[in-house]
Amino acid sequence: MAWRSRFSCRTSPSERIWAAWPPGRRWDGGCRTGAGGPGCARVESRWASCVWGRGSSASASGRCRRLRRFASGARPGNCRSGAIPGRRRRAMAEPTAESSRRPSPRRAAPRHRFVTNLGALFLIATAIIGFSAFNTGNNLSYLFLSVLISFLGVSAAAMARGLGGLSVARVVPRHVHSGEPFTVRLRVTSHRRRLSAHSVALLDVLDDGTVAGACYILRIRPGETIECLYDMQAPRRGLYRFSETRLVSSFPFGFFRRSLRVPGVSEMLVFPRIEPLRAWALHSPVDVGDREAPGKGMGADLYGLRDYQIGDSARLIHWKVSARTGRLVAREFETEEKKRITLLLDNAVADPRAPEVRPPFERAVIAAASMASAYLARGFQVQLATRAGRVPMGAGEAHRLRILRALAQIELAPRRQAPPLTTFIPVHDEAVINIRYLPDGPPPEDVQELLVYRTPPFASLEV
Repeated sequence: MAWRSRFSCRTSPSERIWAAWPPGRRWDGGCRTGAGGPGCARVESRWASCVWGRGSSASASGRCRRLRRFASGARPGNCRSGAIPGRRRRAMAEPTAESSRRPSPRRAAPRHRFVTNLGALFLIATAIIGFSAFNTGNNLSYLFLSVLISFLGVSAAAMARGLGGLSVARVVPRHVHSGEPFTVRLRVTSHRRRLSAHSVALLDVLDDGTVAGACYILRIRPGETIECLYDMQAPRRGLYRFSETRLVSSFPFGFFRRSLRVPGVSEMLVFPRIEPLRAWALHSPVDVGDREAPGKGMGADLYGLRDYQIGDSARLIHWKVSARTGRLVAREFETEEKKRITLLLDNAVADPRAPEVRPPFERAVIAAASMASAYLARGFQVQLATRAGRVPMGAGEAHRLRILRALAQIELAPRRQAPPLTTFIPVHDEAVINIRYLPDGPPPEDVQELLVYRTPPFASLEV
């Protein structure tokens, strides 16, 4: 069988068929070189007769066994790496888009099986009873041994089925604040055609390996989708990344535990915590509310009277004056101007890695988020300015979410590399509130420049 170790590593099916054929009855015909020919048709016809079961004689059956063995790519021990003797190993081809689009479920979801403490005790008890049964020959011992082995057989059958055919989809909330509990939804779908999955625990894992939460499903029928919920609380602001979901089951007796890792990346941005505005003892440089400007508009205070014109609203008619003068007179109101506030948060420090800087900086971020939410809720136009950039002036719920996203991702930066704050604050008539979290020492020069040269009110708030 020297020819077996020589030719069994060839990758071409024609070469393996040619190598399996007896030396005296080989039809080359160019099949080995790939040139084709009449010999190839004969070899393929012989191979088709083996595939479709038309080889009935003993010699044909032996020949078919050899053909199937070598055409299937069976490699003996001397070809472990897949190399052909006397040939240079070929470089592995790059995966195409078609092959890398859908990875194998077994490779994408690694499985782990191990024995639990209860299973170890059960195996030890089975071994002891089996040893006593073989030594004593007692029928009762054999009966106990058969019962224990049947339990092991059922557990092994359930373990062989495993957790295959299950997929998990994660649904995280869009708007989450640090320190507040929220709910994460895990939707488990069974793609099995038969046999349900029982007693499945789901562990949701973050990118750093921390288990974010867990939930339990008693039974999943074939083709069924079950939604599993668990509560989570983010202790800090920032970006949270979920990497995978682990499915764990020890069904039916708890002797063996099976684990299946289902990859699934999800990101969740946690906003800073929002606290009541009076908790920061805020002394605003401007009054809360709208202010009246000396001009006509649609405010609340009366500006003057004029003759009624066609197209004016009937609610503008001053009926008492109209009855006294004998003609329709309409009211005019003052214009209300929205107040504009800029929140100034200096995120540049001398040493960003200093441990004593992080707690007051987090308090300043919470103060900025709380003041922005409070002023926007009262109708103000708010702008956030930091050394990393600014969120322009705006109002409404969408603008509040933009400010919260910026505050959720802001980090400390070294002061020598940070741009001056004056480049981010244009000269407008809005008030500026500087949120200070390092009370030691005077404020930076660019902040002092804003304090000196700006005519609108300027306030400094220490948190």
